[in-house]
Amino acid sequence: MKKKFLVTLTPPKLTKQLKEEIEKDVPIVSQKLWGKRKAYKYNSYIKAKVEKGYLILSIFKTEFVRLGSNIQRMLFILIESLKNIYHLKLR
Repeated sequence: MKKKFLVTLTPPKLTKQLKEEIEKDVPIVSQKLWGKRKAYKYNSYIKAKVEKGYLILSIFKTEFVRLGSNIQRMLFILIESLKNIYHLKLR
C-alpha cells in the first residue's frame, strides 16, 4: 500500500446520530482499592465504508467523543486480502 494513495481516501466521519448514541453511553464509576475506575458499556464505536476496494474503518473512543472531540483512528483493509483470509479459514 502506498501512503500517497491511502491519504486520498476519505474516512467515515462522526455523524450526529452516532454522537447522540455515544452520549447515551453513561460511564459506570466503581470504587476499587486503588481508587475510582470509570468504564463505559462500549469503549469504542466503529464506522465503516468501502472506497476504491478498501474497507475503511474509523474508530471513535467513547471517552474522547463525550469530551467534545471528534478524533478518530483509521484502519485501511484491502478487501481482496479479506477474501483471501476468509477462504483460508474455510479450508
